[in-house]
Amino acid sequence: MKRILIPVDFSPVTGKQFDALRMLSSKDAKLDVTLLHVGSKNSDLNLKIQQAESQLKERIQGAETTIRTQVLQGKPAEIILAEIEENRPDLVIAGTQRHGITHEFILGSVARKLMQKSHAPLLMVSTKTLIGRHRLKNLLVPIDFSKRSNHAIEIAAKLSQTYDCKVNLIHVCMSGSKRGGGTIPLEAVDALRLAAEFKLLDVQRNMKCNPDRVVSNVRFGRPAEAIKSAAAFHATDWIILASQGHGPAFDLFVGSVTHALMRKAARPLLIVTPSCKVTHFSQSNTAEVSA
Repeated sequence: MKRILIPVDFSPVTGKQFDALRMLSSKDAKLDVTLLHVGSKNSDLNLKIQQAESQLKERIQGAETTIRTQVLQGKPAEIILAEIEENRPDLVIAGTQRHGITHEFILGSVARKLMQKSHAPLLMVSTKTLIGRHRLKNLLVPIDFSKRSNHAIEIAAKLSQTYDCKVNLIHVCMSGSKRGGGTIPLEAVDALRLAAEFKLLDVQRNMKCNPDRVVSNVRFGRPAEAIKSAAAFHATDWIILASQGHGPAFDLFVGSVTHALMRKAARPLLIVTPSCKVTHFSQSNTAEVSA
């Protein structure tokens, strides 16, 4: 059984959250879905819940699904994190805005706290996220060869095993960027590419999934722009990104790559931190490993 937690506010982004879930559904899938609304109860709430359940059922027809609803009061981030800690979902599908001051506020509060502290992988979507297919086919995994990249690689391998989807590994070299007060000389570009390609091949050989479903490539440029371009080129369904999760490195990461991708990539962004408890994303949850 795949345990999925979906915090909902009944805004337009809720539909995108359900679209993302649809990519995990199939006639053989068993889904245990919790819709969590954090807010005060009012006369319209029951109707909104019924409408949300109806929308969800329409999107995941054919899958064996149990749907639960919860309405809790309190601070949204704290309530959602407490629910994650207590029930250990396999995945949290969260919605965020992607424009102006509202986006900055949400990223600076609820979504930011979830990305820092969630013990479950966090799939971020917005109203502008592109979700065109009904099943998961292509994953894009940006890696920097650090230990934190292993968490994203592990999840990608498990998703590939379960859904037979293609994994595109990408490493971005900062060509022309300043290092130690200077720029990378053009003659060093080939050496950088070759070194990165060898590392990517080593990653491919060690991934625990069908090797025929894994490809890799090296790109040059600014990371967020290169990842965005690769996502469009490969018709990516999900971008899987490893995050430090806390401290100055997290602040820098969210302030640059993750933040930029949430605003520009128009793809669901699956964020994994070292504190995540990563399941196998298989048809049963009999085995679990700590990422």
